Amino acid sequence: MALTTMAGQFGTRTTPPRPPEPLIPYMTAPASAPSDGGLTATSRYQTIRTETSTRADALAALDTDMLDILGAEGRDGLRGSSAIQSLIAEVNAAVTALGTVDEFRSARTNLTHTLIAALARAESILGHARYSASMRAALVNSLVERYLERTAPRPSRPALLESQPGVATPLPVGTQRQWIDQALRVLAANGYDTRSIDPALIGAIIEHESSGNPHAINLWDSNAAAGTPSKGLMQTIDSTFAAHALPGHTDIWNPVDNIIAGVRYSIDRYGSVDNVPGIAALRSGGRYVGY
Repeated sequence: MALTTMAGQFGTRTTPPRPPEPLIPYMTAPASAPSDGGLTATSRYQTIRTETSTRADALAALDTDMLDILGAEGRDGLRGSSAIQSLIAEVNAAVTALGTVDEFRSARTNLTHTLIAALARAESILGHARYSASMRAALVNSLVERYLERTAPRPSRPALLESQPGVATPLPVGTQRQWIDQALRVLAANGYDTRSIDPALIGAIIEHESSGNPHAINLWDSNAAAGTPSKGLMQTIDSTFAAHALPGHTDIWNPVDNIIAGVRYSIDRYGSVDNVPGIAALRSGGRYVGY
């Protein structure tokens, strides 16, 4: 009787469908807060909030990297799909909510799980899974490394010189993605099955080897000490570049030529770009190592 009375007072209605779950950043709960010189979590967050320009640039780059991983569908989706646009906005909000992302294991874990969840959501929106779970994890590890470098650069090795004396300036026109795509077209024309070569993995190698600078040169490692410094986008030494360059693509400072030689070297030595040591390390959750 009571239920009948309530129904008469308030009427009846169907329960509306639940909206999609928001992309809440994965959070670990460490047993004790890491020591950071006495700063509290709140003050750390306020400190990073003052670095709005750096964080904004890093987030914009992260968005681009994620869309590159999703391929043409993802990039087209950013322009035409409200679902993809909403997801990108959620990623930015979720990453910002993590506060300072630093070398603490919990912070890296939070960011990694947040991006894995975002890519899984994106693949669901696009209607198919483009990557296996292990490959998705490897790509996300690469995204995490690049984001950490952009927000809090770590002097893990001496900075690469901006350019080599005598190299023509200005830097080549185009974007890194355009250079990769052009290199893959040249490789396909020379008999390579480029369907098995993931552009995102080439991009990961480039970011770790040269930070995307076509005129980068390494003057500090053993190759440099031997008089053969690594050069260009994929940091090949002269002899390696010469052995793997294709006819008409013999300028080590040209980004397309350098990618072509670097990819051919990777395939000749390791069997595929997927097996390059740095990529394998990222796939297993480690840090990138040179090839």
